[in-house]
Amino acid sequence: MSPNISAPDRNASSVVLTGRLPTSSISLSTRGILCSLPDPTTHPDPDVPTHRARVEGLLTEAADEHEALLAVLTPELQASLPVDAQGITRAIDHLAAAAGLTEDERRALIRPHAVNPAVMHARVFGRAPLARETVIGSFVDGARVRADALVGLADAVGGGALGAEIRALLADHPPPVTAEGADVVRVLRATYAAQERAVVAIAAALDSPCHTR
Repeated sequence: MSPNISAPDRNASSVVLTGRLPTSSISLSTRGILCSLPDPTTHPDPDVPTHRARVEGLLTEAADEHEALLAVLTPELQASLPVDAQGITRAIDHLAAAAGLTEDERRALIRPHAVNPAVMHARVFGRAPLARETVIGSFVDGARVRADALVGLADAVGGGALGAEIRALLADHPPPVTAEGADVVRVLRATYAAQERAVVAIAAALDSPCHTR
């Protein structure tokens, strides 16, 4: 697979409007994977999608679904859904399967989601309206859970080099400290965008000719 060359100027407006960083900004040369690019004559079947292509497709598909959902919601409900993790979650599951994790191991990656604030609220109060802080708190907790899952996947797929890269990427864009504050949504969007970059980086490592399961 050829290295991807980013076009930051062209994509800047998209980042500002959506909070999602373009996956095209990720370069294989930044990954610390010391392998030569594959010989085109021995490249896998071009009709079979790479892991990177599959992950990018999952992210795009989820983003389209989120936009379609927002289009039919009231402004109040739209404001309660500033980010969406479906694409990242689907990508994590795909990567975990591709990396050879067992079904139990894959399930363990998402099990902590079951105890986020929104779920606890539903158990206690049923269908009572959620406070904004509770909703944002669920997104924040979800981001923390996925960060742990992404680091574990990176270690499994690319060893210490890829693990260190993913840790650094996520550390540069941590979740908000609290669910309150005027800046919380902007920070949360930056966190989710960094996690999208992380799943694409792990997928690219799986596609690397030097990756072995």
